[in-house]
Amino acid sequence: MKKYRKRRAKRSTFSRITYKERVTVENRYCTDRKSITEIAEELCRPKSAVSREIGGRPRIGRGRYSADKAQTDADRNSARQGRHSKLMHEPLRAYMVLKLKMGWSPEQIAIRLPNGNRRAPIKKPIFL
Repeated sequence: MKKYRKRRAKRSTFSRITYKERVTVENRYCTDRKSITEIAEELCRPKSAVSREIGGRPRIGRGRYSADKAQTDADRNSARQGRHSKLMHEPLRAYMVLKLKMGWSPEQIAIRLPNGNRRAPIKKPIFL
């Protein structure tokens, strides 16, 4: 006779996998040798999320899944997300902000860039 497990309510909105959940994945996957489906049910997450988190890593040996390494990678990736400024060089950025406040167009600024920073006129918006 097959045992029926009580299903937990599924999450309705997206949320990132926490460090606590990563430790649970590591323990269940590597130590307890549970399947991805069983781990997903325990965490109330989709199987695809747990599978993506494990990333095809082996249960034992070199390259095995590690919650600490996965958290470090997730922190690094989340820091890289979002819109980034195109002007990382601070003196050039200050020059451009000054000229934009004076009413210059990006084309006028590009023609008169100091210190040999001349480039083609800027046609894309500049996010400061």
